[in-house]
Amino acid sequence: QLVPRAMPITFNFGDENRPELFEGKPKTPVTLLSGFLGTGKTTLLKFLLENQVGTRIGVVVNDVAAVNIDSQLVRRYESGLVEVVELQNGCVCCSSADDLFSAVQSVVMRSKDYPFEHIVVELSGVGEPEVVKRNWAVGLECSMPVALRTEVKRVVTVVDASTFSQDWLDNREAQDRNESPGDDAAGHDAKNRARLESVGRLLAEQVEWADVVVVNKTDLASQDELETTMQV
Repeated sequence: QLVPRAMPITFNFGDENRPELFEGKPKTPVTLLSGFLGTGKTTLLKFLLENQVGTRIGVVVNDVAAVNIDSQLVRRYESGLVEVVELQNGCVCCSSADDLFSAVQSVVMRSKDYPFEHIVVELSGVGEPEVVKRNWAVGLECSMPVALRTEVKRVVTVVDASTFSQDWLDNREAQDRNESPGDDAAGHDAKNRARLESVGRLLAEQVEWADVVVVNKTDLASQDELETTMQV
């Protein structure tokens, strides 16, 4: 009986994107900006854009709970040193990896002659850094051009010190915590299982996968709330 041999999967992305063309070349570092709705991700991104000096930064903005509101805010700070790309069809998670790759690829390809020094991707409130990093690894195995040109180097998670302890013990579905007034579950990517996880569990995952945790809104937190947040 003949046993079929496993054949490697290969993809052709065109001559200009042949894997050998990128061997030994530095990759543009990517930072994933994670955190629940209302923790201050966009405020942090705004501060970054307002204070970047001489550094070319590409930004991918997305928030499934407030369609394009964040991108409209950030767009005011576009300049020759910043390129902003919007994601409009769901959260940055396993089911929308192609959309994320397309957005990052758009940033990279627009700057062929003058490459960006860093790219920041703002995840939605129900985004999972682990899944995004795993998708990048799969993309590299498949020699996807964007994975050959970029590399996820850091995950930054923003938490709200005034609500952290409540969120940590919240058993609601994460999609309920990450909705703006007037939103409904239909606004979320139906294939994103993270939206159905408990608030506390998803919060723990976002914190555990972070290289840097930014404790925000400390001025709104009580002493007990701040101490609990820092201890956790």
